[in-house]
Amino acid sequence: MLNIIQNDFEPANTTYLDEDKVNLVVESVIETIKEGLPEEAQTVEVLEFITDRIKERVKEKRIEL
Repeated sequence: MLNIIQNDFEPANTTYLDEDKVNLVVESVIETIKEGLPEEAQTVEVLEFITDRIKERVKEKRIEL
């Protein structure tokens, strides 16, 4: 189990995630990114660039799930 604290001041704002579930999501995201890229762009550097962009975008927008 992974414990993700969303707010240090409110224990009710703690999210618990199963590590296996997180790993499945990570693999799914990587596969989706690879499917969207030409083979020559499937490098660690490109993946890092894209994940950095994702982090920037997440900070800019509220994610509605």
